[in-house]
Amino acid sequence: MVRHLPTGGKNDLPAYPGCTWTLPNQVGWPIAKELLFTARVVEAEEAHRIGLLNHLVPRDQLRAKTMELGRMIAGNHRAAVIGVKALLLKQKAQSLEQQWSEERHYTTHVVKGAKAEEAFPEFIARRGRSLSA
Repeated sequence: MVRHLPTGGKNDLPAYPGCTWTLPNQVGWPIAKELLFTARVVEAEEAHRIGLLNHLVPRDQLRAKTMELGRMIAGNHRAAVIGVKALLLKQKAQSLEQQWSEERHYTTHVVKGAKAEEAFPEFIARRGRSLSA
């Protein structure tokens, strides 16, 4: 269960530092306002439906799901994962224009020369494009 308390709410404190700007980015303004203004409990199924949880799995399957996601991430190019994570963290408080500028800089200066074939071989193989082309 999750509870979001707004400033001035039942305890005069936010549920966690930054919830007034992180929650709207996660679930959208209308739902964020509702959760913050009402300070109601959000059960697991709703948390999954509105985007507070990426996955909802039974407790006995949690380790398997975590390992599955970890293997998927570990199977990707390490520098690409690090770069995307850095972009996401840097862009959290930026405007869309700033985010676009950061991503454009990343793709033209940091990973310049990267080949689509190296980054997306499975996708390209499914689409029928020859990897040697």
